[in-house]
Amino acid sequence: MNRTMPITVLLLMVVCWCVPTQGADKKGAFAQEAELTDSNASAFAELGFSVSTNGNTVAATTGGAVDIYVEPTGGWADLTAPTAQLTVSGDSLNYVCISGNVIAATGLSGVAYVYVMPTGGWGNSSQPNAVLTASDQAVFTNVAISGNLVVAASPTADGAQSQTGAAYAFVMPVSGWTNMTETAKLTASDGVTDDRFGVSVSVSAATVLIGAPDATVGGSCPKQCLLFQGAAYVFVKPDQGWVTMTQTAKLYTRDGGPGDNFGGSVSVNDNGATVLIGASQQDTVTRPGAAYIFSRPGATWKNSSQYTAKLTASNGEKFGWFGFSVALSGSSTKTALVSSVDGFVGSNLSQGAVYVFVEPSGGWKTAKQTAIIKASDGTVGDVFGQSVAVNGSTIAVGAPYHAVGSNKGQGAAYIF
Repeated sequence: MNRTMPITVLLLMVVCWCVPTQGADKKGAFAQEAELTDSNASAFAELGFSVSTNGNTVAATTGGAVDIYVEPTGGWADLTAPTAQLTVSGDSLNYVCISGNVIAATGLSGVAYVYVMPTGGWGNSSQPNAVLTASDQAVFTNVAISGNLVVAASPTADGAQSQTGAAYAFVMPVSGWTNMTETAKLTASDGVTDDRFGVSVSVSAATVLIGAPDATVGGSCPKQCLLFQGAAYVFVKPDQGWVTMTQTAKLYTRDGGPGDNFGGSVSVNDNGATVLIGASQQDTVTRPGAAYIFSRPGATWKNSSQYTAKLTASNGEKFGWFGFSVALSGSSTKTALVSSVDGFVGSNLSQGAVYVFVEPSGGWKTAKQTAIIKASDGTVGDVFGQSVAVNGSTIAVGAPYHAVGSNKGQGAAYIF
């Protein structure tokens, strides 16, 4: 989950739509395979504001619902209707994550929902299998899931101080998902008001990564600190299972500066040994943005400002918001995705692009992208890359403000 949309993008959503499209860059395995739309969606449904994939299934939010697209037998192809749609009576779904056959989503009401795929496959449903709530009435804004663990985050929850942010871990009971409050509450030991801890969250089975993009880093203020540089917090499951706790380790960057938005987006790989953290306003002067890879130093995460690799765009633009969304593949395919939502694609401002980084044989190192992917029919203000996801060889990218026919802002998701 990422911080507020750039102002330029918000303006373009209103006034800039009818501009000639520009074709996508296709490079090897990163060619566009499919465009997913919903013929029943209306204008400004914003399909793709949040996307997630388990490899052969894509879940995307649209108009307060979650559209589910299952890969056809012959492989991904353009689809104009979802396989199924999930809704909640009296609520609107706005963020989604899928793991295996389970989908977790947050609603505007501030709770999280869990849907388990029926034996016969996904079908339309307005009845979640479980409703997840915080015992202290915190309002959830985003969610992540891995196996039997769901983590819902609330940047305004009370932690070390009022409204520092918190995340809530839910472990599936032995009998299966059911309505419940959290198994554990996760907070930052040094959190202060308005750190926005919980703006972004990612999980593996035993590791939780949480971004706090407005955290202050360094010594005592005002002389020794870097205001709003941002930090990310790693939580590792204790031997006895998830319990209410503060972080195992805090990550930040030695080259960071005020307002970097480090932690505005985060992703952890399947085995919890590698993390990817976006800093979409990195660089005090031009702010083109960057993303950072941190590798676990041995068997245990430790506090660190020493990143393994810094990922940047070869065509990095001023205020391009590179690092707005990030995604890191599992422990074997070793692919990192970093989106840039507010720069130019040709002459199209805020069309959006996603940069693909493939880990070299010798391990991650500071580098420019391997490839750039864009929508074949992209145009001004699409914000392609608002959300990104990767699983195995499947990449899913949301473009929530893309026009479909005459419907402005109907949105689309793309498969690469």
